Amino acid sequence: MGRNFGYGGAAPRVRGAVVIDLGKRMNKILDINPDDSTCLVEPGVSYYALYEEVQRRGYKHLWIDVPDLGGGSVLGNALDHGVGYTPYGDHWAMHSGLEVVTPTGEVVRTGMGALPGNNTWQVFPYGFGPFIDGIFSQSNYGIVTKMGFGLMPNPGGHESFLYTFEKEDDLEQLVEIVRPLRIAMILENAANIRHALQVLALSGKPRSAFWRL
Repeated sequence: MGRNFGYGGAAPRVRGAVVIDLGKRMNKILDINPDDSTCLVEPGVSYYALYEEVQRRGYKHLWIDVPDLGGGSVLGNALDHGVGYTPYGDHWAMHSGLEVVTPTGEVVRTGMGALPGNNTWQVFPYGFGPFIDGIFSQSNYGIVTKMGFGLMPNPGGHESFLYTFEKEDDLEQLVEIVRPLRIAMILENAANIRHALQVLALSGKPRSAFWRL
């Protein structure tokens, strides 16, 4: 799916590791609720697939926060604490409810999903008692088979801004400028700071496209 590019690749790092492919057969969009702006997906659902389904159903009032790789897993990105570029960019924070299969074969549903027939699973992330969702993020305590998310209401438009600074020594001052804007939620999404070489590398273009010899 996303191939885990941000963390070095999808190949196992330890001899004897077992990789379970959930992308081919567990790729269903189980629910999209246009009134509550929520969805429930399986591990194999990509951002592309979720976007196309939202469009197919005619839900123009719903947006999807997509990271750099639209072909990546919506569920997997959130479990790895992936981020996007809108106010809904903290994907883990926007989840509501997990279904997990434990190593002992038990099925655990967190939040309101623990109650039989409950229809508020994706609306309210908490249940009764401790909030245990976090132990299943970036861990091997269970296999997450379903995950709910909030979808962003269409704001009607957006504007992107790009500022460049030539000296790396100016980075500290730039952070101090951005910090109060982010804390006060004037900047509703996380500011993204990248080195020029990183941007060029991600473009996939040869050096000749940017440098003249």
